[in-house]
Amino acid sequence: MKSKWLKAAIDIDRPVLIFLFFFPWSIWFIYRTSFTIDDIRYFCLLDDAMISMAYAKNLVNGYGLNWARFGEPVEGFTTPLWTFLMIPVNALPVGLNYKSLFIQIFSMILLALNILMIRELMVTHFGFGTKRYWFPAAALTASYYPLNFWAFQGMETGLQVLLVTLSVYLAFNVIEKRSSPITLLSLFAVAYLVRMDMLLLVLVILGFIAYQPGFIHVNKRSWLIGFTIFGMTIVSYSIFRWIYFHELLPNTYYLKLTGVPLEIRALRGLYVFVNIFFLPISIPLLLIIAGTIPLVRIRPKLGLPLLIIGICFGYSIYVGGDVWEYTNVGANRFVTVAMPMLFVLFNALLNQGLSYLDQSKKPSLSRDRAVIISVSLVFSLFFNGFFLSRWGLEAEFKKLTVIQHPTYIAGLRRIISKSMELQAWLQPASIVATVWAGIPAYFTDFRMVDLLGYNEKTIAGMNALLPEDFRNYWPGHRKSDSPYILAKYKPDFFFFVKDDFGTDDLLRSRGYKYEDEIRGWLKGSG
Repeated sequence: MKSKWLKAAIDIDRPVLIFLFFFPWSIWFIYRTSFTIDDIRYFCLLDDAMISMAYAKNLVNGYGLNWARFGEPVEGFTTPLWTFLMIPVNALPVGLNYKSLFIQIFSMILLALNILMIRELMVTHFGFGTKRYWFPAAALTASYYPLNFWAFQGMETGLQVLLVTLSVYLAFNVIEKRSSPITLLSLFAVAYLVRMDMLLLVLVILGFIAYQPGFIHVNKRSWLIGFTIFGMTIVSYSIFRWIYFHELLPNTYYLKLTGVPLEIRALRGLYVFVNIFFLPISIPLLLIIAGTIPLVRIRPKLGLPLLIIGICFGYSIYVGGDVWEYTNVGANRFVTVAMPMLFVLFNALLNQGLSYLDQSKKPSLSRDRAVIISVSLVFSLFFNGFFLSRWGLEAEFKKLTVIQHPTYIAGLRRIISKSMELQAWLQPASIVATVWAGIPAYFTDFRMVDLLGYNEKTIAGMNALLPEDFRNYWPGHRKSDSPYILAKYKPDFFFFVKDDFGTDDLLRSRGYKYEDEIRGWLKGSG
């Protein structure tokens, strides 16, 4: 019995080997994102993810979908479905310090399901001849640090990447008449609710399907029903947004894509794409792309993952990248969700190569397995920055093994600690203005004001305060107007604000005093 289990665990034809590493590593990573404050263990997501958690918590507590807990509600989240999934978590009878753990566990399940779907995609649609190996694509997806990082830190990435893989799988099934377009278009409706910008994925896949021979002879009734479901989803949520938030688009759209010249966004997006993401993995990435393009004509299915990779890379450049670029994570959220499709192409090329090898040499299962395991290991190390990373081999090793706490964890602990200390300084109904929109809003019950405009319409619609060097442009963090905030809200405290946008002299002149112990400006203490 023991030997049978061991054989299954090391068999590359079964997913046991991958999950034998994925689940323990994931649990270890999640644990390493936690910390103790006054002997109490806290699990916490990235501050942006905690914005969604704050909306969910406030809804459960009777404030509605209102981050600020007073005034007119603002749609300060970009991920409606992900935010709504946090509502039942926040209704659980457990402390705030543990609720983020449930989101992390849910993300782990989503990532595991994506690994299984990568396996199914490879076996069903990317086998060549007798070669239907799937292990390389699944192993690279399971071990890709940026994907796991963003998912376990509470971002919607785990759900988003699963939807990408499912969409590609179903698109091929629709083309081959294995499944109904209704299923695919219903999935697109879900994708839209996760992130509105996933409409780009929808357009790419629909365009790919429409380009296929024989498309005009498809079941028009099924397509009509599917498009009705998809369209009604968009219309229904748009009506809800207009009635509830009085806007046509999310507030984050105005914050990040208005008031900023396109050339600034594009230059910064291209800079971080090349220097932070591309250069460390340029060799395997270019090899895969160069190997795929000549085969697209004879293997048309390769074209769809290639298009998805291109649209995600281009979108990242267009929006200016992400705010958390200058760290050792390795890839931002926008490019990360496309990487499993790159791993699918790599696996497909490997299947093609092994198929050609059988034509010149005697087929050998042991040779195939040796090639698959060794190449998968080398490429996994490459894609995780072990060879060309600017941070060095030692730093990348500590990152991947999680010997050190993941990036941002020390900062999250400090913000939670200071948020709780703040409650001893202020009255419960105090108004707190902050540049950290997630954690303070979640772990306190103050009325909140967002200094950077994520949850403030007027600031979101302003022109950005642009730096002299486009490399110092931080998407979503270059709009602020302290005089406007002072006049409209009259905050009792400015939290974690120290000379941001030249506010020191202004706040001092209005009777505020900087309190280093709680990291901010207290009204009336000057």
